[in-house]
Amino acid sequence: MRSVKSPGLKRCIGRTSKPRASSSSRSALRWSDAHTIRLQGGRLLRARHILVATGARPALPDLPGAGYLLSSDDLFELPALPRSLCVIGGGYIAVEVAGLLAGLGVKTTLVHRGGSLLRGFDEDLQRSLHQALIERGIQIELNAVVTRVVAAGAGFELSLADGRSLRADRVLAATGRRPNTDGLGLDAAGVLFDAAGAIPVDRDSRTRVPSIFAVGDVTNRVNLTPVAIREGHAVAELLFGDKLATVDHRNVATAVFST
Repeated sequence: MRSVKSPGLKRCIGRTSKPRASSSSRSALRWSDAHTIRLQGGRLLRARHILVATGARPALPDLPGAGYLLSSDDLFELPALPRSLCVIGGGYIAVEVAGLLAGLGVKTTLVHRGGSLLRGFDEDLQRSLHQALIERGIQIELNAVVTRVVAAGAGFELSLADGRSLRADRVLAATGRRPNTDGLGLDAAGVLFDAAGAIPVDRDSRTRVPSIFAVGDVTNRVNLTPVAIREGHAVAELLFGDKLATVDHRNVATAVFST
């Protein structure tokens, strides 16, 4: 299950994706002002415009034993497939992970606090998917709130609010993602955050600071890769092109890769 990374592929991507009039740096950073970023070591980078596209990370639930939980980022780093897995969640990632692992022969249980999977989708699709997952051999526990996770032998035990418990070799939480804004020091530049830690922007992806833009999951609008790419294109066209191209976030098509 370990991820496979090709050095040749990474070199190819680096050559083809890097604009000629640009430079890159991998370093911790802090904002100094609306036009200046300070890198680890003291180097300063200044620009007329700055684009924040730091994405998001899995957000683990706040409950006793959360340290035992895997996230979707951890999944492909497992040294071997577990014999059984509990997936906490009922959205895109939870459904996709459950279907994937069940297809690989893992005894899979999907535990969701809500009354149906894929909230926001059509009810007929929710029902048909629910039945398809059961036919795939996945155990589904709805209206099941996990209150704690403890180590139990070679695996783990989940306690539910209704007094029941479930056991599995590993437990994965797919309960949302949080924008990657912690530790950037954007507040020093005057950028604000909402309650979820996302960066509010206007229709042109501009923050309250005119020189700073943000796109992708860090803005928590429509968190899909193609949408983030289009938002980035639109900012480039606004700043350096000859046309305005506001991204319309209404009626964006989505796909869930389920069983």
